[in-house]
Amino acid sequence: MLDTFSQVLQTLYMGNAVMGMPSKTLVCLALGLSFLAGCAKEKSDAKFEGLACGASDQRQSYMNPMDSTQLQVISIDSNFSSDQITKIEQAVETWNAEGRRLIGRNLFRTQSLQLSAASTPDPSEECGFPGTSTAFSVVKVTDQATWSALGFQSNNPGVTVRCSSGRDFTSKQVVLINPQNMVAYPTIFETVLLHELGHAIGLDHSCDGGNGSNPAFVGCNSISASPEYHEAVMYPYIDSAHLKEDLRSN
Repeated sequence: MLDTFSQVLQTLYMGNAVMGMPSKTLVCLALGLSFLAGCAKEKSDAKFEGLACGASDQRQSYMNPMDSTQLQVISIDSNFSSDQITKIEQAVETWNAEGRRLIGRNLFRTQSLQLSAASTPDPSEECGFPGTSTAFSVVKVTDQATWSALGFQSNNPGVTVRCSSGRDFTSKQVVLINPQNMVAYPTIFETVLLHELGHAIGLDHSCDGGNGSNPAFVGCNSISASPEYHEAVMYPYIDSAHLKEDLRSN
């Protein structure tokens, strides 16, 4: 997917907006050996339908883009440990380095804040959390009842909630990280952040966990002989033996 990332950023930089009805997309990194039902969900309103560039089997593996014409401000929940905050900042710098390489500047800047409970989406209000098209938060969630109420399972260590309209830039988003779901795999924290920041930019998974019938989005069940999809940072599975702390293309 990163093979076309330069084209993606250039497209996002120029803008590509056709307004439609509000839409919420939930995308998450599934941890384990099988995909989770409901790991990705969106309303059936008018929506972004990919890019007409890049690899033919990846053109619909892009979601509504963030506005890369603006430096995105990431508020890091100060409830994360100092080591976790360092790893979040390292993941941000990895994406910033790619931004400098491709479009000559950083994509993000960070700040650490004490975030309120309102920063976590309310299941009944969908997109009723704070945020703008140029700022989002990385929130620590450790209460499993809250995690479950949002529809996420114990093998989801991270989730990105994105709100958008039609083909417009993402209007707001939030990255939710549940360290409790990584206790058995403490080394994967930075990998999870890299993956979720990829979603924040507008990248979907490197392969489709559905039936793989869309020729513009390769199915995960059809890439067993293609290790580059497994090694890509946006591959939807992760294990402690195959960490992704840099950006590998597919």
